[in-house]
Amino acid sequence: MRVQAHEELRVLELEKLEAQRPQPAQLVEAGPAMREAFSALWGKGVLHGDVAARNMLIVPNGTEQRVVIFDFGFSHWFSEEIPKYLRDKEEAAVEDLARGIV
Repeated sequence: MRVQAHEELRVLELEKLEAQRPQPAQLVEAGPAMREAFSALWGKGVLHGDVAARNMLIVPNGTEQRVVIFDFGFSHWFSEEIPKYLRDKEEAAVEDLARGIV
C-alpha cells in the first residue's frame, strides 16, 4: 500500500463528504483495508492522532475497498519508531472502528 496525498478530496464540498461518511456496517466490511491503510501510515512513522469514521472515506476499488484517510491536523511524524503506547492507543481505535464501534 502506498501513502499519497489525494488532491481530489480538496474539491469535494463539505456536504458531499458528510454524505459519504462510512456507517458502522461499512466500517466492518472495510476493516482489512482500514487496517492496511493505517499500517502503511505507521510504517512511515506517521501517527494520525484522530482516528474516527469522520476522517475517512471508503471507496470501491474493483472487488475490494480502498480506505482514504484525511484530516491530519492532529498527526505527528516520528523520525524513529512511533512510541509503543501511542501506537497501541491508535491501533485500539482502528480496531474499534473495524468492529463497527463509532
